[in-house]
This record gives sequence, structure tokens and C-alpha cells, in this order.
Amino acid sequence: MKDQYVGDIGDFGKVLILKHLAELGFKLGVNWVFTKNDNTNAGEDRDYVNYRGIDCLCCCDKSLLEGIVQLAHTIKSERKIGDLENLIRKFFEKYCFLL
Repeated sequence: MKDQYVGDIGDFGKVLILKHLAELGFKLGVNWVFTKNDNTNAGEDRDYVNYRGIDCLCCCDKSLLEGIVQLAHTIKSERKIGDLENLIRKFFEKYCFLL
């Protein structure tokens, strides 16, 4: 995980899966493998938050989409994994812990 990835489409998918597993009763933990940012465009797939239509991601989980939009719009130099952890904590306080 790199700070530059925070809020991209992969994060939406990861948090959505974790949320559904937690709701099914699984005890969850998140253990980040942190690496330094690089000069690639990795983590820049963020258009998903602006799409509205029959296949929009708000149909999957509107509250998650609303929570991750702010992270998705953060400029690359200001993205922090801690912000993603805070979002996860907000959704999963009763379900999981972070390592």
C-alpha cells in the first residue's frame, strides 16, 4: 500500500468487501504493507466517484461511496493511509480492529 493509492477504485472494492464480511459476522483486521510513493500513475483510477447511472457504485453501497469521495478527491501529495484507516474505523468500529 502506498499513500498515493488512497481513495482509488481498489480502496472502494477493498472496503466494500470488508464491510460485507463484517456484517456477516467475520472478525476482521487490516494489516497494511506500507511502501513509499513512486512517480507512476498507479492509484489514479478515481473517476468512479463522479459516475452516475444504472451501473454506478452507489448502487453497491451509497454510504461507503459518500465516505470515500473525499479521499478520492484528495490531491496526490496529501493522501495518507491514516485517512483510509479512519474511514474503515468509522464503518467497522463494532466489527474489526486495525493492526
